[in-house]
Amino acid sequence: MKPNSLLLACSCTHYVDHAEFQHTVIQAARQSNRKIQLIDIGIQGFDHPIESTEDTESYLKYYAYYV
Repeated sequence: MKPNSLLLACSCTHYVDHAEFQHTVIQAARQSNRKIQLIDIGIQGFDHPIESTEDTESYLKYYAYYV
């Protein structure tokens, strides 16, 4: 990605937890020699209730980064 871009990374599986997902994005940025800054985090809406982000029902997630 070009500098001064926005990166939206989204996942719709509970097999990848939030920490692993974010780690993967950060590693990819480092390998691409890009510095990223986390600007927003999102999870599924109220129509997909969860008890916590560690819950297996917590499968919709996104991270927005400034590159």
